[in-house]
Amino acid sequence: METGKKTAQEILAMDSEKLAEAIRNRSVQDVALGILQLAMECRDVLHVFVWYVAHVRSLDIQVYSKDTIYVEGMGKVRLLEETFNFKRDDIKDLLAIEDKLIELVAEARDKAEVVA
Repeated sequence: METGKKTAQEILAMDSEKLAEAIRNRSVQDVALGILQLAMECRDVLHVFVWYVAHVRSLDIQVYSKDTIYVEGMGKVRLLEETFNFKRDDIKDLLAIEDKLIELVAEARDKAEVVA
């Protein structure tokens, strides 16, 4: 066997690692897009701000009540503030953020139904 040439098993292992990483990255992207979609769909009960910060590869999420007044000097109550770093954090961290957001949306919808 020549040195420098990879065996079929080594090539397969490398391809499998690349595929697993691609699936993991795609899953993280899917969750991030789901958070953005949820932000758009719950605007009637909450104000959800989602920013992707490209230079540090992070996703920042802030949640406020729909009654928040965005005026300088007015106190704003932030219901949630989270940052997910795509390079450092695990998908479990992003899923936990998504769960918190889903819980806040459910609570806000329940309160809106009680008032109505």
